[in-house]
Amino acid sequence: MEWSDLVPLLAVARAKSFGGAARRLGVSTTTVTRRVDALEASLGLRLVDRQTDGATLTEHGVQIVKLAEDVEERAAALDRAAAALRDDVAPRLRISSTETVVTGVLAPALGLLLETHPEIRVELQVNPELVSLARRDADLAVRMLKPEGNSLVGRRLAGIELGLYASRSYLGRKRPEDVVLADECLLSLNDSFGRIAEVLWFENAGLTSAIRMRTSSTQALLAAVRAGVGIALLPDVFGNNDPSLVALDADTAFPSRTPWLVTHRDLRRVPAVKAVSQWIVDAFDRSARRRTGRRA
Repeated sequence: MEWSDLVPLLAVARAKSFGGAARRLGVSTTTVTRRVDALEASLGLRLVDRQTDGATLTEHGVQIVKLAEDVEERAAALDRAAAALRDDVAPRLRISSTETVVTGVLAPALGLLLETHPEIRVELQVNPELVSLARRDADLAVRMLKPEGNSLVGRRLAGIELGLYASRSYLGRKRPEDVVLADECLLSLNDSFGRIAEVLWFENAGLTSAIRMRTSSTQALLAAVRAGVGIALLPDVFGNNDPSLVALDADTAFPSRTPWLVTHRDLRRVPAVKAVSQWIVDAFDRSARRRTGRRA
């Protein structure tokens, strides 16, 4: 048996469906099904119960997945150790974060990194989920949660402030100070990411009933505001840098997010990881300074 024979089973266990596993692996659902079937045949065990709405592990499947995860962690540890021992700069680093961080902070600052370090290649992953740094699903991550556990190291970054924004076309001749939020068309993120600060703010301000549209995408929210659809709570990295948008005041204090730069402890001294980490810190610092300048 090869290690690769276990990968589809692990993907099914984590995605809880064959379709979700296929998306994670970048292959077809048929391929995942066929490879899990082959694994079951080779072991002589039924590992997965197929259901119309997903897949669950059998008792034997749970035991095999636990053993497979042990193998996976050992392989990942070997990979991290090799990366730490190499003298050359890693050819590619994967950075995972939310849509807001990738599009609002990292992507605009990417030119400076590539100019300063022409040997480095980066992959920016938009992923709201907490990817595994132990398995090197990503080498670095910017998360809105302080890292836990001894295997991860984190550094607090300059905060992401939020504010209310409307387009000039939406306001028309109305002055920002004359806006009564309860009477306006409000737009918001939905609760697909949990009860995050953006969702709770509308509840605390007593404005939930005025929300006319919800979405799971910050970029969709921004596009709707730019098009003059309504008013939304947006990260200042978008609102402050868009001359077509106007910042509005409210009686309830606006929330902020505290991002953390996280990597695995084994990789913290790898030259490429150190260089990219510093670039991320600097990108957040510059973003915060621009925000302060615009607000002054």
